[in-house]
Amino acid sequence: MPSSGRFSTSIVVNNEPLEEYAVAERDNVHSCWIASQEGINFHVSCDSGPSNEAWAAYVYVDGYYMDSRVYEPKGIESGGAIRGCPKNANEMSLFAFSKVLLTDDENVAAVDRQLPGLGTIEVRIRRVAVTSRNNILNYGEPDLSNTSVIHERSKKMGMHRVVFQGTALNQVKSSVSVRNLDVVPTATFIFRYRPKAFLCAQGIIPITNEENNVEPPSSSTGGVQGDVVRQQERKRKRREQDATGGNDVIDINSDEEAEEVRKLKQQMLDARSRLKDLERRKSARVKKEPKCEPVASMSLLVDANGVIDLSED
Repeated sequence: MPSSGRFSTSIVVNNEPLEEYAVAERDNVHSCWIASQEGINFHVSCDSGPSNEAWAAYVYVDGYYMDSRVYEPKGIESGGAIRGCPKNANEMSLFAFSKVLLTDDENVAAVDRQLPGLGTIEVRIRRVAVTSRNNILNYGEPDLSNTSVIHERSKKMGMHRVVFQGTALNQVKSSVSVRNLDVVPTATFIFRYRPKAFLCAQGIIPITNEENNVEPPSSSTGGVQGDVVRQQERKRKRREQDATGGNDVIDINSDEEAEEVRKLKQQMLDARSRLKDLERRKSARVKKEPKCEPVASMSLLVDANGVIDLSED
């Protein structure tokens, strides 16, 4: 659970906080990666140590403001869960992860400028002073339809987004007006969520031999399989180094990934060329020396489409 001073937050599924990867901190901004699962509800848990100061948690999902809570601890620990948005006086619409849909229709797709926050859950913590109290609440779900379908060119295939799924009892019955005591948030927590398969492919989640169901590569292992394993290990080490060094942002550089894909494809072409050359030599030797030993063949590890896809989110 990322923490800053007396404040901490987590993303909770089935009453268990999701495991956080590549946790990093820079100034008062804390970031990490979490594995999302399509169709699963979650909530944001915010907590504070003992204090007499009132504080507020503001939740932003996929770049859009969702809801907030104000806590007045009175010298004790405080905090709670933000499960969604108030639909009406009695119901709360609940957060859930969902798959991003793609289209090539310009008239249907969300505009690109609405996408930068896609795949993030951000919690901003502020110290506040309560200025007034009332029993009037604002109801209604934020419109998330503008990120429901995005254009294929955005390269967001396989990503998730947040939707409202299901309802629960709305227990918020009153509201307060507050004044922020600080110019900037006391702490900001950023959770970048992606499917587990993506995080594994990028080396953010280490892959064990059992999970990958492959034999560990020996020192003599070569070809595309060995290159992919080594690249994943290098990415994992780079992210660990970044986290240790205090970098709060872990970006997948598109130019770097494109260069890696190009090199892999070239290696595949070279391997196929060597394979054909070996087969020609084998054929020639079989004709001249029928009793000679067969030439060892090579095998390539590729996916169902014949390529290894390392494209980013």
